[in-house]
Amino acid sequence: MDLQEYSIEELEQIISEQQKKILVSYQFLKEEGLNETDKKRIEDDIVRLKNQMFQYQIILRKKYSEEFKKSQVGKGDQ
Repeated sequence: MDLQEYSIEELEQIISEQQKKILVSYQFLKEEGLNETDKKRIEDDIVRLKNQMFQYQIILRKKYSEEFKKSQVGKGDQ
C-alpha cells in the first residue's frame, strides 16, 4: 500500500507502533549477555525502524498540511 493512501489516524497509529518497537528494541539492547552480532542486528533494526517512522512522519505532516489548507478555504472571505 502506498503511504499516501493511509489516513491521518492510520499514520498516527503506525507511528505509535513504531515508537513502541523502537523502545522495546532499546530495552532489549540493554540486556546483558548479548553477543556483538545480536547487538549489531538490534542496532540495525532500530535504525530501520527509525527510518520507516521518519517516512511515516513526513507523510503525516503533508496530510496535516492538506487538512489545514482545506479547513482554511473560504475563511478569508467572511
